[in-house]
Amino acid sequence: DLALLEQTVADRAADLAAIIIEPITCNTGVIEPRPGYLEGLRRLCDKNGIVLIFDEVITGFRAALGGAQARYGVTPDLAVFAKAAAAGFPISIVAGRRDIMEGVTSGVLHGGTYNGLTSTVAACAATVEQLAQDGGAPLKKMEARGRDLMEGLNTLGRKHGLALHAQGIGTVFSTVFTGSPPLNDYRDYKASDETLRLEFVEELQNRDVRTTTRGTWFVSSELSDEDVRTTLEAADDALAVLASR
Repeated sequence: DLALLEQTVADRAADLAAIIIEPITCNTGVIEPRPGYLEGLRRLCDKNGIVLIFDEVITGFRAALGGAQARYGVTPDLAVFAKAAAAGFPISIVAGRRDIMEGVTSGVLHGGTYNGLTSTVAACAATVEQLAQDGGAPLKKMEARGRDLMEGLNTLGRKHGLALHAQGIGTVFSTVFTGSPPLNDYRDYKASDETLRLEFVEELQNRDVRTTTRGTWFVSSELSDEDVRTTLEAADDALAVLASR
């Protein structure tokens, strides 16, 4: 709600040092920002001297090689990355404007036992190299197969008369049970049927398909067309069980 955000900033701008957001709300339904929202947020922060921070712990190296900021063309002042950045190796990254980042070397102590760990940094460099191959072909493949899964899951929901709704960006998406798709904010996610979602997760897990309990699916570069087919077969069986209850 950009209008509400503008009013909030107008009322409290003097107290706001920074605004931090997850550009795609991956933990509550994988909801993409409405058109113009991030651009409006960027203008609002610039106008009021507020530091804009993107939490790209999930979206980084998934939404695009450059994260959600590259996907939507809006650059924050600071961003944090992790998870997919090193393909499973433990890593956390803080990136940002030079004038802000220089504070770490001239006044702000940022120490850590594993800062700059060679093996993890090497894994990160190798991950980026792999994802960037052939003009970003691995990410494009992941996006396409994730969308195949979403389309298939939505079709299966209709087949079994269940209000299953899959939405997201392909490389990461969510499945919820709601009579009012799509999800537009966290309130919509909270209003979805948690019991059915958890039962679906359990039935999938019984068939060797692992998603998070909040209904989030993460697509790997190794996911094949055959994997998509067998996953949808498992989902078909799982939904049949739910529909029979």
